[in-house]
Amino acid sequence: MIMEYICIILATALLVFVLLFVREYRTRRSDVRKLSLYMDRILDGELKDGFDYDDKSISRELVMKLDDIRQELLIRVGDSVKEEKVMQEMLISISHDLKTPITSIKGYVEGLMDGICDNNPERKNKYLNTIYNKSVDMDKLIDALMLYAKLGTEAIRYDFKVVAARDFFDEYADALSDELEASKIRFDYKNSLTDAHISMDPFYFKRVIDNIISNSRKYCSEDPKISLMIEGEGDSIHICIEDNGPGIPAKDIPKIFNRFYRGNQARTNPEKGNGIGLAIVKKIVNDHGGKIWVESELGKGTCMHILIHKVCK
Repeated sequence: MIMEYICIILATALLVFVLLFVREYRTRRSDVRKLSLYMDRILDGELKDGFDYDDKSISRELVMKLDDIRQELLIRVGDSVKEEKVMQEMLISISHDLKTPITSIKGYVEGLMDGICDNNPERKNKYLNTIYNKSVDMDKLIDALMLYAKLGTEAIRYDFKVVAARDFFDEYADALSDELEASKIRFDYKNSLTDAHISMDPFYFKRVIDNIISNSRKYCSEDPKISLMIEGEGDSIHICIEDNGPGIPAKDIPKIFNRFYRGNQARTNPEKGNGIGLAIVKKIVNDHGGKIWVESELGKGTCMHILIHKVCK
């Protein structure tokens, strides 16, 4: 009798075990099928919807990892679409920037060919100067594009030299002063350096300051003023370029050094910029071991800060 009870208990236990095993197997097989379909959706680019799973599922950890991958892919795809759109806008802007001087040059050349300046040397010189200036504008834009093509690569070949910082900035400011004066822009220059030296490529570092000054000139107020201030700060040199333009919205400040980024229409519009200048500036400053940041307030102006290390001569 006891043996019969034991056999019944064992048989019941075995049956329960088999039923549980079958249930677990079906659950696992169902999970695997669901996961397979979920992965197929991800591979097909269907990234919006996540995986609907039971928190008690044996595959929860795996599903969470797959969902992390899905979300990361969704972000990257979104960024890629945004960058492509901005790149298209930039190309439209560049086309406009190139077309404007070309149209102007064409008009002045046609005037010269038609002989409208033959008896007016003053007008002829004015036409020739305009053609030259428009050509310089085109050259600068093409040069900026070539530099942009090198962003994110090691293609820029620098010629680093140890330079007397005060002399470098004094010479730069002297030339800039005449240029700004001709454009009726007030210029304030202060240099408190004495015997400081920095390692730089003079050509490319001038490009940095040129680019920032160019932005300030484009967006200055009706009574334009630009300041260039140089001072020592511990083992570094602090460069500050300030203008009294419209300023930059706080939400745009973290993005202004991004490639292709173009800010609000008050500061950046199709006629005033193509969104590549400050990306180039940041790369050159970083390649010099320096740091660049911006402070700005709407309606009051913008100040670009550059910090670069001193070196022993």
